[in-house]
Amino acid sequence: MGRFIDAIAAFWNTLIQPDRERKGQKFEELLVDNIFIKEYYDLLHLTQDGLTNHFRYVKSSEYPDFKFQDKITGKKFWVEAKYRTVWFGEYPDQYLYFTTESQLERYKKVDEQLPVFVAIGTGNKAHDPNQIYLIPVRYIKMADKIYKKFLLPFEVDNTYKDLEKTPEELALPSKALWERLETKYGCGPDVDMIPPKPPKD
Repeated sequence: MGRFIDAIAAFWNTLIQPDRERKGQKFEELLVDNIFIKEYYDLLHLTQDGLTNHFRYVKSSEYPDFKFQDKITGKKFWVEAKYRTVWFGEYPDQYLYFTTESQLERYKKVDEQLPVFVAIGTGNKAHDPNQIYLIPVRYIKMADKIYKKFLLPFEVDNTYKDLEKTPEELALPSKALWERLETKYGCGPDVDMIPPKPPKD
């Protein structure tokens, strides 16, 4: 009986969940299932969604969406997921509306203790985006907008859409994750050059 009630509740939550939250949830599922796979990373924390907070605010929801532990290095880190459907502006100054100043500041505070990465999916569908970028929050200088030319070096290159590869080959390997912290530049309108991509494996 309990499982039946849970199933009804889950179905009802899907019906009343805002479209933006549904897209965000689909993108989060993609990250867990395809990018930060259980063979490489342990999932330590999953932050409550907005629907849960509607009934009673959960303080830990102020943290990024996921906390993982790298199985190779033992290092822990956070990931905040953001899915956006379309780019605004014209080439080469395309941008996304990103987040709020308060949220960015919260994540930078967390980053002082453990690294925080922001995963950004763009285009197509949330569960099948055209691009995925993974950028350390410490390099993000602006909250309201983030520019495509500054995200390009952080694109997840190991395209998860390649049907000939195994899940392990498609996922983000440990080395590619931590190399992102070694790239020395910021992301703001005052930077007018596209930095080189981090070295590949």
